[in-house]
Amino acid sequence: MLDYRPNLDALNVILHEINPLLLKQDGFRYKIIISGKRLPEALNALKDYADKNIIYTGFTEDITTYLEATDIFLNPVQSGGGIKTKMVEAIGYGATVISTKTGAAGIERKVCGQKLVSVPDNDWEVFAKKIIEHVNFITNARRVLYLLLLGKYCEENHSHSLIKISCCPLSNGIHLLNPVLIFFFLSFHILAKTPPWKPIHKK
Repeated sequence: MLDYRPNLDALNVILHEINPLLLKQDGFRYKIIISGKRLPEALNALKDYADKNIIYTGFTEDITTYLEATDIFLNPVQSGGGIKTKMVEAIGYGATVISTKTGAAGIERKVCGQKLVSVPDNDWEVFAKKIIEHVNFITNARRVLYLLLLGKYCEENHSHSLIKISCCPLSNGIHLLNPVLIFFFLSFHILAKTPPWKPIHKK
């Protein structure tokens, strides 16, 4: 629930601390997806943030589709007890979690390996830096995959001629230029695939 104080505080951190730092990055392609019920009316369904790479989906009954598409899951929670189950679920689906130390409390880092990145509480510059590093890694990995598939395609179909990259139709299937996306469902996520959901508001 987005009106639960720890979640609302984390949402405000995303809106006012982390996202402004991401917006300053030239050529940094991403979207922040926020999902959950009981968003305070004062936030006006986050329509004021629609031009700042923010999408609000409202309540989602089944977040499986989100988790399957998630590449980076953000958890800037600074209060509240217990293990954040959505973090565990996200790691289970293969996402990398970037979390405050408080948000990661109770989770065994050795089990998570590199899938859990812990950042000191209230250090939003470092938090944003970790997001940027991981988004760039994802983008570069997708580029390498594209080039590998491109080379295989050209080798199989044009083994005796020189082919320009622009002529190869594989780019239509790789989604190389899609922005990396960030999702929030009582915690926060980043995705790097085509979003399957529809936002409540549109630009």
